[in-house]
Amino acid sequence: MYTARVLGRRYVTRARDTVEVRVTRCLSSYIPGQYVRVYIECNDPKRFREMNITSLPEDEHLSFAFRVSDSIWKRAAMMLKPMDEVSIRGPYGLFLLPEEHARVAMLAHGIGITPFMSMIRHVVKTRMHEVALLYINHDRDHAPYIDELEHLVCSNFRLFEFFSNSLDIKEWIGDMQGDGIERWYISGEPRYVRAVRQLLVASGIDTARISVEEFSGYCP
Repeated sequence: MYTARVLGRRYVTRARDTVEVRVTRCLSSYIPGQYVRVYIECNDPKRFREMNITSLPEDEHLSFAFRVSDSIWKRAAMMLKPMDEVSIRGPYGLFLLPEEHARVAMLAHGIGITPFMSMIRHVVKTRMHEVALLYINHDRDHAPYIDELEHLVCSNFRLFEFFSNSLDIKEWIGDMQGDGIERWYISGEPRYVRAVRQLLVASGIDTARISVEEFSGYCP
């Protein structure tokens, strides 16, 4: 268990419904795509939520983001002030980029973008992989980090925005197969992740090439 102090927070959607919290760096190391357990003193018996790390390992701070809600833990998180203390445990997770150069497709729904933020920032900085992101949201105002993602677009990072309540993405999957995608990553609420995984498998993609991230950290 590590102790970190809050540095500040900022909204990362235009609708101001998703918040990124920055705390002092307390982990000696982590890998883009991993997550931590964030403990806050509150009346929630669980006291923690699992949060994907959105910062880069070389950053001087640690950051994570969540949707605002009326849950006890998130109300307590919204009340944190600079220099307040939180406890961090981790890092955890094997939702990681390949060790060798690869052509990668990422499919994120809403707050499921969080593990990809550290991964994409890392890819853009190191040029190690070629990444295509399909980012699915109900609308632009509720899409976390959309402005930054558009700014990050470069020769090895392509962004495809899909604003819809449906999962009519078979054509995009086919296009990516034609582009020679080697690894597929899905992140978001469990129901979404399972539905997209079924679409990939139905399209003939080997399950060994599919990595998924689904956990309660996306819930209230």
